[in-house]
Amino acid sequence: MERTEVEVRFAPVERGARVTVEHRGLATLRKAHPVRHGLDGPAFTEIIGPWWGDLVAAMRAHATRTRDGAG
Repeated sequence: MERTEVEVRFAPVERGARVTVEHRGLATLRKAHPVRHGLDGPAFTEIIGPWWGDLVAAMRAHATRTRDGAG
């Protein structure tokens, strides 16, 4: 079974928290793995980086709405 590992760290900052996400093991996934969409090397990195960025932005928006009582 192929596996990757995601580590999420939280550090307090003045107005909230700094969240650091580290995704390890992507290089060990075989080139034909479905998550790669047939891409390897820099081409794969170019799609996975923005994917994580969008995911973290969505989590931030959700946390802000929840904190502000909007649900």
